[in-house]
Amino acid sequence: MVKNAPSATIIKKLADAAVNAISIRDLLAAAGYIDLLPDDGNDEHSYLYQFEQLQQWQRVIEEAARYDISPEEALDFIRSLGKSMARIRKNES
Repeated sequence: MVKNAPSATIIKKLADAAVNAISIRDLLAAAGYIDLLPDDGNDEHSYLYQFEQLQQWQRVIEEAARYDISPEEALDFIRSLGKSMARIRKNES
């Protein structure tokens, strides 16, 4: 991630207000939130990967706004929950 990158919330606001061809995808990539894969000869794979990353970030941003927390806090919570669920599954097996 870029040092001192704007929050995902700010990036969404900038993308929503942009009057040029800049997209939230481009801004999230520039800030280091999502990866833009180089063309590896499999354009469909790269496109699907990037599309999935963008969709996930947009869901996180929307849900975070709904609960009045930052997207970064929501992502930390999701990661923590995932780790806890993995530990529970491991202990059950």
